[in-house]
Amino acid sequence: MSQGSVTITSPLGRQVYLNGNYAPDTPKRIKCTFAVDYGENIFETLNGSNQVDYRAKVTTDDANQNCEVSLLPVA
Repeated sequence: MSQGSVTITSPLGRQVYLNGNYAPDTPKRIKCTFAVDYGENIFETLNGSNQVDYRAKVTTDDANQNCEVSLLPVA
């Protein structure tokens, strides 16, 4: 499977999780870059109550191999 990369630019310093994997050993701190398989990928942060508070969906493919995104607040 082909891969691309996604750089998360904000909110700075927050832990960000990929595709619903909330295991304690998986987060990275923003600003960071993930290597991802082509297709839709979901990036999220959790608040103090372990609820998703910021999210972005990014699709990587041949036309969008290297993306940059800011997470947006979840309504």
